[in-house]
Amino acid sequence: MANDSQIRSTMSMSSKSEGSLTAVTRAGPGWRNVALHDRCSMEDMLKLKEAFQQAFNNKLMANEFRNLLKTLLNVEYDDDQFKILFLKMNTSRTGEVDWDELVSHLILGYFGNDAENQRESLQPPIMGLPTILRSQHRHPISRICFCPDVEKDRSTDPMQGSYITASRDGMINWWSLDMNLLRTAYSSNPYLKVRTTWVTDMVCMPDVNIIVTSSTERDLRFYDCTAKTFTLKIVITSWEYMASIRLNCLNL
Repeated sequence: MANDSQIRSTMSMSSKSEGSLTAVTRAGPGWRNVALHDRCSMEDMLKLKEAFQQAFNNKLMANEFRNLLKTLLNVEYDDDQFKILFLKMNTSRTGEVDWDELVSHLILGYFGNDAENQRESLQPPIMGLPTILRSQHRHPISRICFCPDVEKDRSTDPMQGSYITASRDGMINWWSLDMNLLRTAYSSNPYLKVRTTWVTDMVCMPDVNIIVTSSTERDLRFYDCTAKTFTLKIVITSWEYMASIRLNCLNL
């Protein structure tokens, strides 16, 4: 069972949260449907603890606990409100509540009222109207990737790197974090001289400076991007399906 130090800790949280709450006003002869942690004082906590110690197995049934709140704290609850309160405390669903469950419930209430623990409103990451930029692509963009810079210790920084866009015609653009165009390259099938294929997807592998593209020819093309190059290194062909994440796989 909780000891006196836990009671003092609980009540210190109560006093800390009182500055951030509006004072609860009395309605009629008693407190009606008030949050229990807003009603308990240090003296009330000691009385409640004594009542639990005198109870059979140090536990109270639902009706016993309800009468205790009415007698000691002058707090009354509607049937539905008390049922919700009791279920919040009696998480084991035994039909009985003990002192530890009561203290845990009060601590959660004080913690939620503490201004320091309230979730602060976050400033939206994008302020104002969006800026319209030309994509520099003549065909729809099929994939946008962020490729972080990799340090010598193999660590990455999300604030260092570049964005990469790929369009269906195989055009690939590199963009700075400020969305300035850095360079352009093309992913094409080296075995097709007359017609071209659509690039369906792209993946960047920053740890090895590799970019992989997939196309409607059911192939995967691996490009080496070391030192701002774009050299085709490996082509894997004759896949059963066209590789694509955004589109459904097609059996060509």
